[in-house]
Amino acid sequence: MRKQIPALFVSLVALLLASSATFAADTPRQNASGKWKLNLQKSDFSNTPVPKSADLTVAETGDKLTWAYSGTTADGKSEQFTFDGMINEKEFPVQGEAQPTTVSYTRDDGTTHAIWKAGNQSWQSTITMSPDGKTLTVKNVGNAGPAGENVTWMEVWEKQ
Repeated sequence: MRKQIPALFVSLVALLLASSATFAADTPRQNASGKWKLNLQKSDFSNTPVPKSADLTVAETGDKLTWAYSGTTADGKSEQFTFDGMINEKEFPVQGEAQPTTVSYTRDDGTTHAIWKAGNQSWQSTITMSPDGKTLTVKNVGNAGPAGENVTWMEVWEKQ
């Protein structure tokens, strides 16, 4: 049986991706640096377990990206993850996950993309930031279900 990737962890990655969102070639890229909170009411976790809470702190300088995630899973367990890497299509490790997990980030025309790998599971996140810079929307798809089945879910993060 495969370990299910926590939806909250995926949210963290998505938020990180969103931090590098670009809205137009002639518009300055929005920066996602700051503190973010997962809005459980606006998010749609489909058939994945819904976390009880999630918070993310992002720091972005150019293509350098760091984030720290903390949350509580659907079954009440505390979890924390960190990332320190670049937005350059190369895989970087996510620290704190029980199994080795990597993520690679890219960005284009207002959207950030992430590819996650954890054991035999992988998923993609597409992250966009609202024009006012206060909301990140992360759309996820991949074989991250409890038995390795394909799942899709959407996370909405709000700047604090």
